[in-house]
Amino acid sequence: MTALTYILLLLLFIIIGRDIVFAVIGKEEVSLQKEEPQQARLVSRTENSITIAAPFRIVNDGKQSALIIDVIVRPQLAFEQYDGVMARGKAEMEGRPREDDYFEAAVLFAKGDRGGSNVMNIDALITLTARKGQSIEKALSYMVDLPVDLIYMFVGRVPCHYEKSRIILTAEEIASLVGVKLVTEE
Repeated sequence: MTALTYILLLLLFIIIGRDIVFAVIGKEEVSLQKEEPQQARLVSRTENSITIAAPFRIVNDGKQSALIIDVIVRPQLAFEQYDGVMARGKAEMEGRPREDDYFEAAVLFAKGDRGGSNVMNIDALITLTARKGQSIEKALSYMVDLPVDLIYMFVGRVPCHYEKSRIILTAEEIASLVGVKLVTEE
């Protein structure tokens, strides 16, 4: 056998050995869990905008800790669907409000780890601002369902990557939070 063959066998042994070690010690198992839709709440209100908080949590049920690097809240309300409001979103970790829209990275500990929690509670803050000189009440009376993408990036034993989930804030739910009656077109 040549030296090259020994080197290739050694690399193969290292790769297989690494996979066996990770199988034994485990890895992180990060997932997003959404609260029930009725958990959404009104955070603030002005004459032309509202901010709604839709809570969700990121949970690690694995044997290793993970680092949650970023969380993005992206409302999916195109002007072609409804142009009465402009929708903006941001993520805010419970107990760590920020004014700069920056999501501060945090460790999500392994399940059962005494060093910290394996649950991260987050609010998806969605701000709806009335357009075209309307009041927020009038704009929301014609509101449609609002899909919101929840995108989070994490790293641990697995390479850094994004995962995505979606919640839908219904027009009825938004209207009831503000106390507005929806207009039904016939």
